[in-house]
Amino acid sequence: MIFEHDFPRASGSVPRARHFAEKSLVGLPEAFVGLVALMVSELATNALRHGATPFDVRIDAADDGVAVEVSDNGTGGAVRRSPVSSDPTGRGLQVVDALADEWGVRPAAIPGWRNTVWFSLALPGAARSG
Repeated sequence: MIFEHDFPRASGSVPRARHFAEKSLVGLPEAFVGLVALMVSELATNALRHGATPFDVRIDAADDGVAVEVSDNGTGGAVRRSPVSSDPTGRGLQVVDALADEWGVRPAAIPGWRNTVWFSLALPGAARSG
């Protein structure tokens, strides 16, 4: 099942995106939903901070896990940073890298098109097809 939602360029959009993920995955294990919601929150924060545009979240929930995309119209690309302990930010993609089974970036092919950061996460114990 696919769930999609657009969010405005506003500070309240990050918690709303997290809540959207939680509502979209109702009935799945709480710990799994928490991981997905955390990663959505990190990517939504990045979209607002670095993309500086409205963004959308797309969740494709299957029997064996989820695939999530967060897209914005920003001009920059997503870059995994290595902040030092005193840096207050810069850990969002590190969190996604540590928790997701796979993740990546699809930069806009043409200016004005969407930049997308995506991740997938398998449900614990689910048989993966492939």
